[in-house]
Amino acid sequence: SPMSWFSRSAVEGIVFVDENGNGRWDTGERGLAGVPVQLEDGSSVMTDANGRYQIKGLNDGLHRIAVGRENLPANLRLASASPVAVRMPEGARTVSFAFVGTGMIHGMIFNDLTFSRRFTGSEPGIAADVLIEGAGVRRQIAANGSFSVSGLAPGRYRITVDPLSLPASYVMERTEAEVEIGAGDSATAQFPVVALRAVSIVACLGRGTGVGDADERAAAGLRV
Repeated sequence: SPMSWFSRSAVEGIVFVDENGNGRWDTGERGLAGVPVQLEDGSSVMTDANGRYQIKGLNDGLHRIAVGRENLPANLRLASASPVAVRMPEGARTVSFAFVGTGMIHGMIFNDLTFSRRFTGSEPGIAADVLIEGAGVRRQIAANGSFSVSGLAPGRYRITVDPLSLPASYVMERTEAEVEIGAGDSATAQFPVVALRAVSIVACLGRGTGVGDADERAAAGLRV
């Protein structure tokens, strides 16, 4: 019948933002409108206002269905396979494409002048090498105090500051931090750095008139 032929020769689905990262469309998740869904021969259809599409009249045999990146925001990352192979008429007739919002990590390596271990916005930044690892990413950054990495997939990341890359006479207590990023989230990591201080002491033979008079003689051999 015409209805059975239609059901055997059509593929449909939705292009959506996978808010919970489970790889499938759930009620309430936003569909992406105006996204091209393409066949292997170059023909395409556009998703409607709800992110849904339908391709009709497919011949029997193997077809490859892919989603295009045109008209998509730059902060979205494809989180499902594309293209997807579908064999008609016995293959799956629902093919959906999930996107997730990419995350961002902001960080600051700063001179902790007040020993508060918190960056308030006024402390000077300290240059150092930073390594960011996680979710298939390994990125080395030469930070000039502040650093920022975008386009990250959801997941857990480790941020490591190389203490040997700090300027001379600067030390840090904590060199690593871990953050969890969800779809479209951002995280912040702060690394306080302390400058080593020096004390200069001069011992002299005083005459009781004050400390450090110019004509007083230095006292050698004292234990400080």
